[in-house]
Amino acid sequence: MAVVSTFDRSLVSTPPARLPKASDAPAQAAKAAEAGVARVDTVDLSPAAIAASQAQREIDLGLRSDIRVDKVAAARAAIARGAYDTDDRRLDIVADRLLSAISQLKD
Repeated sequence: MAVVSTFDRSLVSTPPARLPKASDAPAQAAKAAEAGVARVDTVDLSPAAIAASQAQREIDLGLRSDIRVDKVAAARAAIARGAYDTDDRRLDIVADRLLSAISQLKD
């Protein structure tokens, strides 16, 4: 099951080739102090965040497509016609599948 993201990519910059490790922070702070910079900010990304970022990059580069374009087009057409089936049972199934996919990303 594919998870489709609709986040605004303009808010996300491409990460550098090597992200500094948290263990590098003291050395970076010392270099910053020598350069007259008050402090160095660091961030630790979870494995799930790194995997999601890599998957998005692969999709953007055309190396991977988890999106079933035919299904998306059919759903959009049904919504436009006002014929999209939104019964509670179907929504429950979709929600369960989505939560399952998200849970797998966290593992």
